[in-house]
Amino acid sequence: MFTYLLMICAFAAATTLLLLRVVRLIEARAAWFTIAVVCTATLLFDNIMVGVGLVAYEPTKILGIRVPFAPIEDFGYAVVGAVLIPAIWAWLGKLGKSGKTPEDGNHD
Repeated sequence: MFTYLLMICAFAAATTLLLLRVVRLIEARAAWFTIAVVCTATLLFDNIMVGVGLVAYEPTKILGIRVPFAPIEDFGYAVVGAVLIPAIWAWLGKLGKSGKTPEDGNHD
């Protein structure tokens, strides 16, 4: 059975392996601030969407922990996204400064 938690873990592991060197380019304080903002937005908007019935989750595919309506797994997506997007931004900026493009095949 493939649960939302396993899906987040697989996505986070793949992201970490692919961007391990690039994640270090992100300033830690900025990353933590971004994670806090994105998790706050997730807390607000996911709960609204789940609370009014726009989104429903299969009970057998979530841990069962809800904050207060949204499953805790939703925060995993927010954390991975808050790290992944700035890492890609930093990687593309590094490529732009070196004059390389992602298509060149040399991804330092």
